[in-house]
Amino acid sequence: MIPQASFFRRVLRVCLRVSAGFNKLRARLVASGILLVTVYTPPRKLTFGQHCFHFLVLVIGDFHIPDRSVCIHPAFKALLSPGKIHHVWCTGNLTSRTIYDQLKFICADVHVVKGDFDQLPFPETKVLTVGNLKIGLTHGHQSVPWGSRASLSMLRRQLNVDVLISGHTHVAEAYQYDGGIFLNPGSVTGAFTPLQRDPQPTFMLLDIQESTINLYTYRLVGNEHKVERTEFPRAA
Repeated sequence: MIPQASFFRRVLRVCLRVSAGFNKLRARLVASGILLVTVYTPPRKLTFGQHCFHFLVLVIGDFHIPDRSVCIHPAFKALLSPGKIHHVWCTGNLTSRTIYDQLKFICADVHVVKGDFDQLPFPETKVLTVGNLKIGLTHGHQSVPWGSRASLSMLRRQLNVDVLISGHTHVAEAYQYDGGIFLNPGSVTGAFTPLQRDPQPTFMLLDIQESTINLYTYRLVGNEHKVERTEFPRAA
């Protein structure tokens, strides 16, 4: 026997009354603080220059302010403003507390390792994790000779990381070697060294995706910045 339409209408009215009662009860519980409501907010995309990112990391180092450089060039400083970056990974040689405070102003999550001219009590190395990706951070003056791929590769294995970030040479580099990825952001101020009298000011941005690491190297050319993009596949 097929139920009458009036039966379905009665069932619908009952369901609506139950739903209305539940919503009123839920509202009272929320208002009293007994029930917490979590609203999902998708990750906010950040725009940096002409690019759009989900997980953006600033890789920067070798400021040497004020001993070798006066300040960051305005073309770079305009890019490094608050609200654009999720994390800061710094290879050291800030050489002043003021620079650390400036990094904290750019982004609350700042990780710094100690350079050979730093007085602040930063660690010699750090290991950071993004999902299943492990990143090692060091200044690089400990490797002999400086910038040696074999020496840095040995440190990468000791730290048991997929990516090793180092500085000290004031020359930006990005390459794969001996099963790992190696990054050097160079000197953001172009501070001189005994081997590099006039280095090009550089810094890097990392956009870490599920299957790739997108690297953007920013170089100061004259009074403008130029960007180079490099893509590294992530190990499965």
